[in-house]
Amino acid sequence: MSKIKKYIILFSFFVVALLFPIHYGRAIFMPFAGKIIPLPTPLVCLGGEAIMIKPSGTMPPGVYGVIPTTERHLYGALTPGSWVIGLYEVVPAPICFIPIPPPGIPIPFPAFPIIKFGVSLPSLSL
Repeated sequence: MSKIKKYIILFSFFVVALLFPIHYGRAIFMPFAGKIIPLPTPLVCLGGEAIMIKPSGTMPPGVYGVIPTTERHLYGALTPGSWVIGLYEVVPAPICFIPIPPPGIPIPFPAFPIIKFGVSLPSLSL
C-alpha cells in the first residue's frame, strides 16, 4: 500500500473519531438515585408509570416516567418511601398525561424518562 493511501485511511479515521466520539451516546442518559415521594396529582405515562423523586445527587427534582425495559428490570414495586437507581434522560419529554374523564382530552405533562435498575424496600419516613 502506498504512503498516500495510508495517510488517507489515517485521516479518515481521525475525521470519523472527531465527528462520532465514543462517549456521544452516554450524554443522553445520566445515572441517578433518589427517594420516591407521593405524586400531588395522578399521572398516566406511555407504557410505564409516573413517579416523583427527591434526588440524592445532581439530577433535578421532578416527575419521572419509567420506560419499560427488559424483564430483568421489571422487578421491584415503585412505592413512596422506596429508593430507586437507574438512568434518566436529561431532557424532559411529554410522555405522561394528566387524565381527564371522557370526553376530555388528556393534558400532556413533561417528565424525565428513566430506566430503572433497582428499587429498595419502602422505608417508614418520606
